[in-house]
Amino acid sequence: MRKRKLNKSEKKAITSHKKGVKKVIKLKKQIATTLDWIDIENIQNDYIELKKDNKVENVVGIKIKTPNILLSDVRIQNVWLLRLKEVFNKIKTPLFHAYVYTRLNLDEHIEPLLAKIDAETDDVIRNMFIDDIEDYKNFASENFELSFFIMIKGVPGKNLTKDLRLLFMAMQNANFEVKILNSIDYDNLISVTFNNDLINDFFFSKCDFEIIAINEDLKSNYIEAVIDGEI
Repeated sequence: MRKRKLNKSEKKAITSHKKGVKKVIKLKKQIATTLDWIDIENIQNDYIELKKDNKVENVVGIKIKTPNILLSDVRIQNVWLLRLKEVFNKIKTPLFHAYVYTRLNLDEHIEPLLAKIDAETDDVIRNMFIDDIEDYKNFASENFELSFFIMIKGVPGKNLTKDLRLLFMAMQNANFEVKILNSIDYDNLISVTFNNDLINDFFFSKCDFEIIAINEDLKSNYIEAVIDGEI
């Protein structure tokens, strides 16, 4: 099939795309620094994948909502410390700790409002609920809470899963409020560790970096298909 010549708008779109690629590649070089040699391969929903010299390990962990023992009397402080000591004595696997600031999660406040919006027929009241949701979202985007992460590392498989379950149950039995870390937690952990908000986008070609994740052949095929009117 003979290809037709590109018109002005198509040439302009391709030129703009190429400029975007060059701009992002330049940005990537500026923030690379230590990111080029650390072992993170990927972030999945419930673990970080590490890869070095063809050896693959996963990082899994829990997030603890720590009690504010500074507001308690000395006796209560000692109780919490003894509980924590008992947990660490039970766990034989090496543990990794991190303090991470995370954005507030106000879903438990927002979800009931969404249900009310669906059920409400009065537009004035509906708009009031919508305004409340926006207020919650704005507050969550501007405020952070300090979380305490405890993580373990190992070869993917039953033993790692067992160690994570043991850690979770030990903390829960000691009356700590715990949750399994997810991909958002790991994103926050990496951003805080490297003090770099762009690191996750850099690693996994998200947001601004997505433009250079497209394979050149696929990109060419896509442009040709657009020109030929196939898509």
